[in-house]
Amino acid sequence: MSDKHTVTVFASSTNPKDWGRALADAMSELSGPVAGDETPDHARLLGQKLVLDIRPKDAGVEITVSWRPAPRDEQTHG
Repeated sequence: MSDKHTVTVFASSTNPKDWGRALADAMSELSGPVAGDETPDHARLLGQKLVLDIRPKDAGVEITVSWRPAPRDEQTHG
């Protein structure tokens, strides 16, 4: 599982305090089930580095979250 995964979501506000739901949706989609992987969905992102790209769009922002899973021996938890 070393391919880069990317999800783009829209937040209707330019205020970062209002981006929580959009970011949660993106991370939930990124951590979804992977064939043959027994890891609980929410645990896939623990110890991983995520990249955010935030761009203005209409009255809000478009947030792209990217993740390239680290090999299991490189993951850090905690």
